[in-house]
Amino acid sequence: MTAPKVAVVGAGVVGLSTALCITETCPSCSVTVLSDQFSPDTTSDAAAGILIPHTYPGTPTHVQKQWFKETFTYLFAISNSAEASEAGIHLVSGWQVFKNSPKEELPFWSDIVLGFRQMSKAELQKFPQHQFGQAFMTLKCDCPPYLLWLEKRLKAAGVQIYTRKVADLWELHSEYNVVVNCTGIGARQLVGDEKLFPVRGQVLKMNSDAALCQLHTCPQSGGHNIWMPASRLADTDCLASRCLKPVEINPFLLQLPSLSCQPLPTSHQPSLSSCSSPKGLARS
Repeated sequence: MTAPKVAVVGAGVVGLSTALCITETCPSCSVTVLSDQFSPDTTSDAAAGILIPHTYPGTPTHVQKQWFKETFTYLFAISNSAEASEAGIHLVSGWQVFKNSPKEELPFWSDIVLGFRQMSKAELQKFPQHQFGQAFMTLKCDCPPYLLWLEKRLKAAGVQIYTRKVADLWELHSEYNVVVNCTGIGARQLVGDEKLFPVRGQVLKMNSDAALCQLHTCPQSGGHNIWMPASRLADTDCLASRCLKPVEINPFLLQLPSLSCQPLPTSHQPSLSSCSSPKGLARS
């Protein structure tokens, strides 16, 4: 019997992960990845990659929890392997603070991440404009090295990877038995999905002496996710002197839908102004 031929269109984190999953699950399949963009020119390359799920209306909570649990378990295993550094996956700890208490103080994913707890009053005093907070440890997936790591694994497994602009999925039907669309926002044009739109954000990288944390701003919830760059330090006062690498600040500033991949000069100002040191945490 001829091996089924599968084409995965798209080479972002979803496309490459899907190709690897198919290869490992169905080793008899002949898998090919097709894309006109590869790392470092994909949307995935700009992702912050911190594992915190968001609630999606219309999808049962237990299904979302299962998705997150499987993803966390898979990436956690990599973080504990000899390939963790090459794959760019590691643990990060931090705080998620809110100006107003969230509707669900115990989110559905609280028993999946590590060490989830509510912040103490003493901890919240460092953030005088916030009244509720959560502390926990989760995973960070640095997408640029992770994409290269995925490509390496795919090539080792015999997957063919080609640079090709696919203008219509139907052009592949004579070459492949199965076509998997992993084009992300590209599906808006590829299959005419007008319901797809980008949620634009910008990532700023600052030296550790200019910021002690990773700050994620979510305007709708009135909360911030603040991630300390050193995941194994319990004493936050030591972070300033021991954090040597640049720290990412991903504000998740929701902007009007735009397909432009160019940074907007004016968008980083709110991010910088919100990155002042928390009360009681001195800069180095």
